Amino acid sequence: MPKSTPSNPNTNGGSGPTGSSTTCRSCSVTIQPTPLSVCAGCLGGGQTENVTATGTPAGGTFTWTTGDGSVATAAGAGNTATVRGGAAGSTTVTVTYQVSGCTCTASVPVTAVHIDLQLVNTGKVTAAPENSTHDADVASAGGVDDLGPLPMGQGRGELPNGAYTSPLEVIGTVTPPGATGPFRWRRLITRRSWNIRHDTTNNRWNVTQRSRRGFPDDDTGPAAFNNPVPNGNHRIYIYDCSALGPGNAAADNIGDYIYEEKDFTYRVERSVRGTWVTCAEIRVGQVETVRRIATTGTVTSDWQGLENSTAVRTVTATIDDAKVRGIVGGSDAIVIDGSANN
Repeated sequence: MPKSTPSNPNTNGGSGPTGSSTTCRSCSVTIQPTPLSVCAGCLGGGQTENVTATGTPAGGTFTWTTGDGSVATAAGAGNTATVRGGAAGSTTVTVTYQVSGCTCTASVPVTAVHIDLQLVNTGKVTAAPENSTHDADVASAGGVDDLGPLPMGQGRGELPNGAYTSPLEVIGTVTPPGATGPFRWRRLITRRSWNIRHDTTNNRWNVTQRSRRGFPDDDTGPAAFNNPVPNGNHRIYIYDCSALGPGNAAADNIGDYIYEEKDFTYRVERSVRGTWVTCAEIRVGQVETVRRIATTGTVTSDWQGLENSTAVRTVTATIDDAKVRGIVGGSDAIVIDGSANN
């Protein structure tokens, strides 16, 4: 509950009547809602909370202050104020109410929450109990606990010997340590994939769209692969094992390519009185290129992985002549289908 400190003219908190002024016996003030949670250094300048003070007897004036202005500020207009986060930490917001010679105050705690996000795309999947989803992560990858580009065919339990993957983690560090959310992870995806096939009769490369998704789609996936509850080290985790499945389409000849770009947004949201707001996000771009090298009917034998990179970056998920030339080389003409970037 908000703390209210009343005063009257016979104590240090107030002043006695002068002239014909009405004597103030006491006053009280409260603040709602409480406690307060704001975002520190979040996207768009940080979310805010609005608070309202109620003073008794009515008719007085309100002044708003914070205990640590670097953590949060309170901009007041009468009995309402907007509380905005600064640096991660904890402080208080106080309202001082003055009426008929009386002064009273009320304070509420404020937590300014900050989440640092880090891409991890090398080494091993973080082990339990630090990462509570470790076992589910590894099981989904067919028992592989490596992060980063994997050999053709590895890394997807539901697509054995058929995927080109590069598993990754995004780790969030939550400050201050006492910030408990609730938080949730979201993953958004924008993706296009293209066939780059050589026309030997006309000495040209024909580029057509193979598939697309987005723009963007919510692709958060099962909760088994993300943990939004800060552990003892104040960290939260999400695991991703995005893959290209080359397949064995008859139209893909030896020497043809598949090229794919994926733009991921990994986002942490927090609940503010039942409304989810973005607290942190990181953009990760994935680029995958494979080349047909045989026609045995087995993906691991038929396709060579040329690139499977992830990095903190934004990719356009569009194709152009320069990208194609960088893949195929040579001087044969490049013909990009008019709907390739639809």
